[in-house]
Amino acid sequence: MDGKQHVPDTRQRESPGGTSGWSMLRILTDRAEDGTLIVRLQGDLDIYSAGDLFTRLRRAEAGCTDIVIDLSDLQFLDCAGLKQLVEAGRRAEVRGGRLTLLDGSPAVQRILKLTGMESELAHLISRSA
Repeated sequence: MDGKQHVPDTRQRESPGGTSGWSMLRILTDRAEDGTLIVRLQGDLDIYSAGDLFTRLRRAEAGCTDIVIDLSDLQFLDCAGLKQLVEAGRRAEVRGGRLTLLDGSPAVQRILKLTGMESELAHLISRSA
């Protein structure tokens, strides 16, 4: 050892969504009468929160085929978050169901357009909430 004491870095980081501190994602889930899983995302879906979404979706998906994910209160989306949305759609298809994405904020729509996923996911995106 060099005699220096290791002190962990406790400084807050600027998240890609532009907020101070670690990114925040609020995940609200509910079931419709027909068994459809309804998921509402609020905040930033990014590399810091994508794992949380994966875990929550996997638990909530049990026993349902169709999923609706409401992106209208999502402020930021990066490729890690986008990957989780695509994978949720694939899992729904494997179960014989369908994923529907409710239109996101202008920032989220821009990310979908810039990545080319807007056209790729067009069949999943509902313009009416």
